Amino acid sequence: MNEYVRTRRPAAGVVPRILEPDNAVCHANAMDDRPRQLFMPGTGQLPPYFAGRQVEQRTLLDCLDVLRDGGTVPADIVMMGPRGNGKTALLRWFDREIVAARAADAVSLTPDDITHPDDLARVLFPSILDRIGKAEVKVPEVGSMSVEGGRVGSLTRRLISRCRKRPGVVLLDEAHNLDLDVGRALLNVSQRVRAEAPFLLILAGTPNLVDRLALMGASFWDRSKRLDIGRLDSAASFEALAKPLEEHGGVVAPDALDSVVAESQLYPYFIQVWGDALWAELRERGATTVDADIVAAAEPRFHERRDEYYANRYRELRREGCLPVASAVARAFARQTSNENPTLTDEELDHAVGAALPSADRSAQKAAARLRELGYIWQPSGKIDWEPGIPRLMGYVLNPRTGGRANP
Repeated sequence: MNEYVRTRRPAAGVVPRILEPDNAVCHANAMDDRPRQLFMPGTGQLPPYFAGRQVEQRTLLDCLDVLRDGGTVPADIVMMGPRGNGKTALLRWFDREIVAARAADAVSLTPDDITHPDDLARVLFPSILDRIGKAEVKVPEVGSMSVEGGRVGSLTRRLISRCRKRPGVVLLDEAHNLDLDVGRALLNVSQRVRAEAPFLLILAGTPNLVDRLALMGASFWDRSKRLDIGRLDSAASFEALAKPLEEHGGVVAPDALDSVVAESQLYPYFIQVWGDALWAELRERGATTVDADIVAAAEPRFHERRDEYYANRYRELRREGCLPVASAVARAFARQTSNENPTLTDEELDHAVGAALPSADRSAQKAAARLRELGYIWQPSGKIDWEPGIPRLMGYVLNPRTGGRANP
């Protein structure tokens, strides 16, 4: 179950509550009052029930405890996984938790907000702009800040001073697209500030994020706390579907969702797509029970959305010039017919990529890096082998005209 009462000390005037998403409904509504949309496939919004992320949620809340008590967290957090697994939703959840607890100031960013190191002071210190009445703050080098050429003090020192008064959290999504100079500055500032004040930097991105961080030259990043955001287990997948339906007056017949969970491949995006299809079918029929007939009727809706997703990923690989490499990698995985969950070693992956790009130049390395960035393959923390990032996408890549059915 994804229900547990917070054990951390609440802020003054804040009543402890069950750790549930803010948009969860705690009682069943009448069926004729059902919302038009319940599940949230592909929106980056909080799902109606946030299942299977208790470990990650607890890790983030523990950090918030430390910050609120005036302590320093030992490391940044690097949140990583293939697209469609809920990284953005988890960031949104934590942002709302920070606001609800009134424990810190949170700034949510994407790389588009900080395209140059000059932007750091603007996004981290909006109050400075108000105080000095200038429209732009320059950061010509790490640790210093200037306005129209005049020094106004150290960026690091000012952030330390600010966070000693009130803890600060920076939530940076899509961090794999972060400009190298900006990332290098941000990582260095974070390391210095964390040593002296309550401050936390969270970077979220695709599996290529480790490559991007390595290029920034800040060697200490690999000591960050890493949270892998991958597929759910069967129990969490079932809860993600069943609880929202039941909380809105639905009844799930025994075993009705077994095939749904199996076909979702435990992939959070597909789970939301299935939920959306089931919910639409219930609303159209004015029904309350999810049974085998509802599942069968909803299945074409799911297949249409899933195949559209696969087609978009296929076109993306083609557009990026990665389709030959992606096909070679897919064939390497497909050859492991005896393994229910196939993996590739570094050597096997290199061989597959090299076979597709025999020129023996840097194009092979770039193509493999792009596959990681697109979430086509990934290497979970603590493992040395590679796994498919998006379930059954490789079968589609090999057989797009049949929807991948020849290679499941």
